[in-house]
Amino acid sequence: MAKMFSCDFECTTSVTSDKETRVWAWCAMEIDGKFDNYIIGKDIESFMSWVEKERPEAYFHNLRYDATFILSHLGQNGFTFSKESEDNTYNAFVNSSQVMYSLDITFKSRGKNTRKTARFRGSEKKLPMSVKAIAEAFNLGYSKGEIDYHKERPVGYEMDENEKDYIIRDVRIVAEAIYQQVVVNGLDRMTIGGDALNSFKDSLLERNDCYYIKARGINKKTGNVKSGTNEKAFRKFFPLLDIEKVDKRIRKAYKGGYTYVNKIYEGETIPTGRVYDVNSLYSFVMHDRMLPWGVPMEFKGEYKKDENYPLWIGEVSFAFKLNEGYLPIIQAKGKNRFADNVYLESSDDEVITMTVTSVDWELYKKHYHIYDDTYHGGFKFKSRNDLFKTYIDTWVNRKRQAKSDKNWSLYTICKYMLNALYGKFSTNPENKNKIPEVVYGVVTYKDDDTEIGKPVYTALGVFVTAYAREITINACQSVGNLFIYSDTDSLHVLGDEEPQALKGRVHKDELGFWDHEATFVRGKYLRQKTYAYEIPGKWIECYEDGNLFSKLVECPIEEHTHGILKIVCAGMTENIKKHITFDKFNYSFEWRGDAKKGIAGKVQPLNIKGGQILVDVPFRIQRPVYVNKKSLMIDWSKVG
Repeated sequence: MAKMFSCDFECTTSVTSDKETRVWAWCAMEIDGKFDNYIIGKDIESFMSWVEKERPEAYFHNLRYDATFILSHLGQNGFTFSKESEDNTYNAFVNSSQVMYSLDITFKSRGKNTRKTARFRGSEKKLPMSVKAIAEAFNLGYSKGEIDYHKERPVGYEMDENEKDYIIRDVRIVAEAIYQQVVVNGLDRMTIGGDALNSFKDSLLERNDCYYIKARGINKKTGNVKSGTNEKAFRKFFPLLDIEKVDKRIRKAYKGGYTYVNKIYEGETIPTGRVYDVNSLYSFVMHDRMLPWGVPMEFKGEYKKDENYPLWIGEVSFAFKLNEGYLPIIQAKGKNRFADNVYLESSDDEVITMTVTSVDWELYKKHYHIYDDTYHGGFKFKSRNDLFKTYIDTWVNRKRQAKSDKNWSLYTICKYMLNALYGKFSTNPENKNKIPEVVYGVVTYKDDDTEIGKPVYTALGVFVTAYAREITINACQSVGNLFIYSDTDSLHVLGDEEPQALKGRVHKDELGFWDHEATFVRGKYLRQKTYAYEIPGKWIECYEDGNLFSKLVECPIEEHTHGILKIVCAGMTENIKKHITFDKFNYSFEWRGDAKKGIAGKVQPLNIKGGQILVDVPFRIQRPVYVNKKSLMIDWSKVG
């Protein structure tokens, strides 16, 4: 069995050269619970020599980046792409967006019963956060270090002690987290979503109605459950459906969360407000709502009420106009006349065709006047709300106990296990993957043949997201003119008082309740996923290592003297956020970094000979696509 390692590269940047790059430092640490077995090197050649000798199963925390250096080296040393595990070949799982999940390298055999293949995985698929955030979330007792990434480091450069400490910290942070996931908790799938789905399948084996499936799946010699037994239990409730005839039609109803800025407040400076988040929204829906299961029945025309098949997904053509006092909630994605991310107030008498769930359709009829509607049939489903309770309750209870025990590693893992499950149900079975090729040392990608896998059970993901939108939209609608903004599971409202509509529904930890996450003293919402607010803060004096210094800390609003700026802005890096103030946070804000001058900004990857560099690109906050909104003069005393 291969040893597991956590690996990291440090490489030259665009400041050194924008034509060629190389590894100047690497480290590999064994994931064994001791974290004292590690090796350090200073070039890709020594790393690949170690790989060929060790043939490990190793994790990089940005595999797409690090793998370009490995692939460039392989391509320049006679290795070629192959899916057959032939000697001196590599194989990679890269999706259509060039996101790499795994990289396998097959070397020549060293003899009978010896491992031929080294495998690399992306730990970011198991731990979807930065290395810095992992150290904080798992409360490791140490943090990620700092170095000058752009320092000139010639071939053969010898690391100083700070640089050695930096790279050792990086690999150890990931090693400790992966150890907790894979070794301690047995979560050994390629992604956290895969871990969640496998754990859910296991939970079904404990049901009384799966007793015989489990009994027939026990190995009589070992007493263990045979591999694949949990899949049989899963397919009892979530059968395989035909991709062309059923799955593709159902998938058209799959939509994301409700993300909307109230036009009354868009672009305005807003006085005091509150931010609420639903505690584990998707987990709550899976725990409590009636969800589809089994083989659906196809129906023609309009759905007719059927107590045995109460849920439906169907294709509908209709025109619509927003009812007075209601929020817009329809997006006409893929329709040439309408921007994909805009919630429409009217179809302007044009009939559009959409695939919707029964949950969405009831919301549409509540918020809009629907007319000229025609129904084109669809699928109806049986429903039940007991299939996910054991799984959700198990991980919620483990999370609560971990918090009580201050076991932050387990606490973080539980959060991911609760949040990652629903999305796996809607995994697209059509994989339009990419094949990495190396041309003159530069890694490129070409289209692979489309591979058709097995759908999980798309309707489940479709209804979970539909119910989640219903919960969020109803909450936004219920607070009236206090509503400022929503993003999937969050609600931002005007004022520093709990809205009457949320009374009895606010709790810090209770599943499905609204958690009061923050109070702000002023805010600004420019567009979807682009907003900033200041929470109340004050300066305090602190001592550290015998030195007195001032620190800005969060405080109750009545003690507020200085705001602490919080920014959410799609595409804006943490480096850019350091240079922006509340007053500068406006439409057309622009920033361009310059690595050569030491000015950090937004970057994008560029593959060059040897591997990959990050090049500076401009960042700008754009106005929303609908620019016909009239500027509103708001009398705040009358709002709400």
